[in-house]
Amino acid sequence: MKPFLSLACLVLLASCAGEPASDKVAVKERQGATIDGVVRERGTEIPISGVTVFLVRASDQLPVQTTTDADGHFTLRGLDQGRHVVALVRDGYVVPDRLETSGYPFRVTTGQAISGVVFHLVPAGTISGRVFAADGKPANRVEVQLLQNLFLMGHRQWSVVTRGGVVRETKIETNDRGEFRAIGVDPGQYAIRFTPRELTVESITPGTKSPMPLLYPMVEVRPGKETLLEDVRLVNHIRGWIRIALINQSGESLENFGNWRVKPSGWIGAEYPLVEQRVVNNFHEIQPDSPGSYDITAIWSTAKGPLYSAMRVNYQSADIDLKMTLQKPESTLTGSVVLQEKEGASRPLAGVEVAIGPDIPYFIRSGPDGALSLLGLYSGRYKLGSVRGLPPDTFVLRVSQGGRDVLKEDLVVEKGETKLEVFVRAGASVLQGKVVDAKGQPVHNALVALVPEGDLRQRVDYYGAYESTHTDQNGSFNLHGITPGSYQAYAWTNAPASAFRSDEFMKPFAGKGAPVKLELNGTAKVELKTLDSVEL
Repeated sequence: MKPFLSLACLVLLASCAGEPASDKVAVKERQGATIDGVVRERGTEIPISGVTVFLVRASDQLPVQTTTDADGHFTLRGLDQGRHVVALVRDGYVVPDRLETSGYPFRVTTGQAISGVVFHLVPAGTISGRVFAADGKPANRVEVQLLQNLFLMGHRQWSVVTRGGVVRETKIETNDRGEFRAIGVDPGQYAIRFTPRELTVESITPGTKSPMPLLYPMVEVRPGKETLLEDVRLVNHIRGWIRIALINQSGESLENFGNWRVKPSGWIGAEYPLVEQRVVNNFHEIQPDSPGSYDITAIWSTAKGPLYSAMRVNYQSADIDLKMTLQKPESTLTGSVVLQEKEGASRPLAGVEVAIGPDIPYFIRSGPDGALSLLGLYSGRYKLGSVRGLPPDTFVLRVSQGGRDVLKEDLVVEKGETKLEVFVRAGASVLQGKVVDAKGQPVHNALVALVPEGDLRQRVDYYGAYESTHTDQNGSFNLHGITPGSYQAYAWTNAPASAFRSDEFMKPFAGKGAPVKLELNGTAKVELKTLDSVEL
């Protein structure tokens, strides 16, 4: 009997080895977990067909997706054990609060079948209107930008938002009749910026009047409705520009476009939407919408390496003529990433990415010996951006520049060599928990935020000790890799993604969080009630 069994096994192995890829996928789908449900319109509960339902995955992972049928039904098959994020897209509809979430988290086990899932979409809105020039004629090629005042790293800032109800975003411009129509707009409130793009002799000649960008008052876009704006008339004005001529250290003029960043002092991130930029007669011209102090940086690529310059300009709507001398980098950054293990032992960490910025972002990856080395660094003040690629259950203990604590002070880079030491420690904390509503029912996709207190609150690095996640279908969450210390834990069903970093936003929630003390190697558990249901 044994020889027969051995032969049978060999035949089976041979057949499996030659199994087509499509058959392997079919086997995986049979063995994997499934998520089954429907997609409906919020408010009417009408099933929506043609919705693409898919897993948010890395580019090197196989896509998992399906499409809802005529009854709005879908089934995602072949899911591996673990946490997955499910997202939806369909022309004409948007995910509610799309900008605040990447999708809906689920946690599955091998072979688990989750059924009865209900997703809701809302019909997208439309904004339309007409734009006229100062002389009353239709204004052609006026760009229409939709703006919302969103939270970015805890700061409220105006941002240009994309339309969520269209598969491919296209620029919105007026036609030769001055008309525009923006479809696929997420319901909500918007300010609308009209920016003339048609080049004329007047628009590029200093001291002459030309149409100015115009900011339309806030408008409300409702689900499935068209918002018709009152006719817009542009105003001609003598437009003040910041005109910049670029030269190198030898005084030679630089051509081409390079990479420019313009933003008010204290602005978070690189994009500042309320500004115009163009190149006219070898000058780079910049025109902010309003007077104020602006930081301008220019980064140029040349055959001999990068060139850079930065300046702060006080713009008061009048012309300013400047020269910027682009410099070669004259500094280097060296150092190491070290893991401090138990009982005082330590070892170098390879493959850890350290980012500093934000005005000029640099990314350094530690070598096999844990060494950091970055040539061609510009002098100035930087913040620690992030430390990524750490081993599981470790955290950043300390980042030092000599006697300077870079978690609580800026990194100061001067001409020559700067040393940066990153100390990582094993024993990161874990927070587990559940989020329920006022009736004690678990809440799916609730935002859970861990806000640091005490010494951790004093950190000035870009991300700090803040942590956040979203709950799975059981209302459960699990945060790993937390820096030990004191925190307050909060949960919302509907809150801007990074608003918990804002003192202004958090003020009404004072005393409403759950205090959490996380020890080295410790695990804490907490049950949170959504603050949407708490009387403030």
